[in-house]
Amino acid sequence: MHLASARSWVIFLLLILFGCATGQKVSYQTTNNKNLSSANQVEATQDESKWVEGTRSEKTHHGLGPWAVEFGVGVISGNDTLGNIISGIKGESDRIKDEYGADIYKFSVYYTVTEFQWEIGTYTFYPQFEVFPSITRFEENSGDSYHNINFAGTLKWTDFPWNTYLYTTLATGVGLGYFEQINSYDRQKHENKERSQWKFYWPIQLTLALPKYKRHQVVLYIDHWSGGYGVFDDGGFDTYGIAYRLNFRK
Repeated sequence: MHLASARSWVIFLLLILFGCATGQKVSYQTTNNKNLSSANQVEATQDESKWVEGTRSEKTHHGLGPWAVEFGVGVISGNDTLGNIISGIKGESDRIKDEYGADIYKFSVYYTVTEFQWEIGTYTFYPQFEVFPSITRFEENSGDSYHNINFAGTLKWTDFPWNTYLYTTLATGVGLGYFEQINSYDRQKHENKERSQWKFYWPIQLTLALPKYKRHQVVLYIDHWSGGYGVFDDGGFDTYGIAYRLNFRK
């Protein structure tokens, strides 16, 4: 499927989620109070997060199982990572469109290793630690194609005050990536510098979903690869894209 077509469908899905979210409100506590004894209700209330309603058992992975799969499409960016974030907020794009640009297809498998319980003042939060491998196919505008394999760990923040209206998570972390061949844009951007097929990998991921259907998530992501200030090489490059993530049940 061509990138433009795939992105159009996913963006359309994202617009539907935003439109529906304005009219959605799910009260997890109300539903579960019907099945809890009075003693359990008191215990659950004492163990509630400021931002997430429901019992402690519900809030483990926020009612989701530890496994998820994701398919995404993206492009190479002429910005650095911070520039991509600012451009995204402004609704701008810095996609590389000449021969050094590429359509990017990514498949990932996620596993939630643990969910922390952080007490901050009178509030309780439940960030999660995930690990995931991913395989990415780069299809360059020049006609060249190759694969990239990554493995990373991320810390995911899940406790946002609007989660009963629009379920949101934000994750970032670090890992390693290996390129089947050196990326053409990486070589052009760092002309006359030695380049490595190994890179440090830095993912940034924002997920959005309807609270009632949060197994189905839209992911806005930025992927950054760099050599680590001389560990592998100097400098790096970024990609950005959009993805669909399916979380499995417990």
